[in-house]
Amino acid sequence: MTRFGPDLSNYQSDGEGHPPFSLEDAQKLVAKQCSFVVIGRQARNQWARQQADFCLQAGIQHIAEYLESINGRWPDLFPETKYVAIAVEVGSEFVDEASIDAGVEWVRQQGRTPVIYSSAYMWNLLGLGGLTKYHDLPLWDAYYDGQANGFALPTPFGGWTECVIDQYTADWNDGGLAYPLDMNECVDTLFVDAAPIPVPAPEQPRRLNVASDADVQAWIAVLSNPDFYAPDHFEVINGTRYAVYDRVKVRLP
Repeated sequence: MTRFGPDLSNYQSDGEGHPPFSLEDAQKLVAKQCSFVVIGRQARNQWARQQADFCLQAGIQHIAEYLESINGRWPDLFPETKYVAIAVEVGSEFVDEASIDAGVEWVRQQGRTPVIYSSAYMWNLLGLGGLTKYHDLPLWDAYYDGQANGFALPTPFGGWTECVIDQYTADWNDGGLAYPLDMNECVDTLFVDAAPIPVPAPEQPRRLNVASDADVQAWIAVLSNPDFYAPDHFEVINGTRYAVYDRVKVRLP
């Protein structure tokens, strides 16, 4: 079964000429069987987290992100996302091999799976026609033929013959929204293993044994001058040592 879902940007939430994207809008998408969303992390999309939260509240559990117009500043990725697309098109920062490499490497450093967003037209317009080194990455193809008709590329490029996400229209509005959306179909298996990336729990404070910890004895020597009061106890949090005075923590050298 093919999955369907839109991609969102600042346009849907800026309220210019239409109501901003809302929880009700996300619920309308669910009613139209949308099961994923790709959220643009443009520098001007200050509503990205809100868009993701509305979708999650409405029941869209699969959230992906795409990078474009980030103005030289990498965003803080959502903990829910596994797939992060690099937008290779005119107007994006990612328009040549060096910049695409940088984007792919950064996404991998965040523990996520990079996806390439582009089209045969854009790939060739940017002079990337002979570049095939990314063919093993998932492809999100922009091919606005208005039909959700599968994943074989009409014009292969970049070493790809198939995509995993097909952006088939920029004018979808079957859900009674106040604005059109880009709509996509994706292969059914894409989000099967895309469980949210676990966020490490913060390290719990570890109380030290003052009588036996040699380092604590050294701290006591530092704190033994008349300018210090004796602490209640000592703690180590994320490798940093503190003296605790009635719930007030003082960082120690």
